[in-house]
Amino acid sequence: MTIEFALSFFALTALTFSTLARLAFLELRVRRRRTAPPQLPPISILKPLKGLEPGLEENLEALLHQDYPEFEVICGAADPRDPALVVARRVAARHPHRRVVVTSGAPELGLNPKVSNLAHLSRFAQHPWWLISDANVRPDPGYLRAIGGEAAAGADLVHSPLRGEGGSGLGGICEDLHLFGFVLSAVHLASRIGRHPTVIGKSMLFKKDDLGSVGGFTRVKDVLAEDYLLGQYFHRAGLKVVLSAHVLPTPTGPRPLSELWNRHLRWGQMRRRISPWSFLAEPLLSPLLPILAWGLVAPGKGALFTLLFWAALELVTRRSLGCRGGWSRYLLMPIRDLMVAALWVVAAFRTTVNWRGRAMTIGAGSVLAPKGPELNPEPLPGPLS
Repeated sequence: MTIEFALSFFALTALTFSTLARLAFLELRVRRRRTAPPQLPPISILKPLKGLEPGLEENLEALLHQDYPEFEVICGAADPRDPALVVARRVAARHPHRRVVVTSGAPELGLNPKVSNLAHLSRFAQHPWWLISDANVRPDPGYLRAIGGEAAAGADLVHSPLRGEGGSGLGGICEDLHLFGFVLSAVHLASRIGRHPTVIGKSMLFKKDDLGSVGGFTRVKDVLAEDYLLGQYFHRAGLKVVLSAHVLPTPTGPRPLSELWNRHLRWGQMRRRISPWSFLAEPLLSPLLPILAWGLVAPGKGALFTLLFWAALELVTRRSLGCRGGWSRYLLMPIRDLMVAALWVVAAFRTTVNWRGRAMTIGAGSVLAPKGPELNPEPLPGPLS
């Protein structure tokens, strides 16, 4: 087997997988274009906070300007001195007509601090449908109506595709490109083609009773991939897990490349421990580097036409997502893909995660344990243990 044949085979295989993922997304967007049903369920929005997330005030304001008949927002941080609470109270004061709860002091439920916070916030929820909404998303006014409509139409858990926007500097732009490229492909390929829901917890809408039926927050208190595992528990219980057609903006802004590396390394470690075979196939979702390598080793029409097809596919998908930014950002895509390849290699072998300043080890099923020689974590309950 020659190098030229190997590179061309890998490039075309990767392009095929990437194309299938993008077509699945475009098909989803077309199929779900419908008028929301008249009976939209009231929603309690659980908004876990920690620190001054860039654009936090604007993100909270966007949530309170939703075009939706009935909802409440419950914000909270574990530390009563967290500056994010000051921002949340300031926003709440501007909306006296809306029920906004700002709380703190979540007791530690397990090793996953987000789950502990969510369990505390849920105590204040008054509605039967709960929406987990991360602090770094900024929904447009139609967001709640879109996902609430999908819930009213029969979905038991609705999660959202993401779109990075506003990234500046190398880290911010690469974050936008990564959310639009690899993350988009992975989520849609798994959800639409593989029939395997890959839930990202930045936006998860479900019924309180359904969460209780699969074990509640307690079942995922000691795992890192609580969102993915909850999606699996819902799916295995026969509940309908739906990927929304409504794209959720995630402002990135300026951020150092090191921050991008640390977060996506943690995500890679999660994927490695919860679905090893899918993790092995992840390089097939980033076709640009093998296409460029093929063109360098054997310049010709084959590599050129493949590159042009890839560029057209990217352009169509970007426009469907409403992504902003010119073609100059494409010049950074080889850097993004090199970083993704390096992340994949490191995530395959690293067993320690540093999350919010806490060092922990990660095992099968993304089970967490404090780092140290005394480790003896309890197995994850249920079929994913």
